[in-house]
Amino acid sequence: MRFRDKVAIVTGAAGGIGLATAKRLGSEGARVIIADLKGDAAEKGAAEVRQAGAADALGMACDVSSEAQVAATVKAAMDRFGRLESW
Repeated sequence: MRFRDKVAIVTGAAGGIGLATAKRLGSEGARVIIADLKGDAAEKGAAEVRQAGAADALGMACDVSSEAQVAATVKAAMDRFGRLESW
């Protein structure tokens, strides 16, 4: 598992390439934050990522053009997982 004990935020991850990326990271052991404009879809995506094998996943509404929303997403990740990875 290449990403065991790693933490990643994936933006635009409620569907399409973002969700596929989040699922792959989860299946490789990562803890994943699903960030998307659509909060309900992000939460659904997080459930799919957990089903794909992620140790944990969190869905959050986040507009990446809003500095405050990005900061809130990073804070939620730090509160829940204790860190983020930098790749």
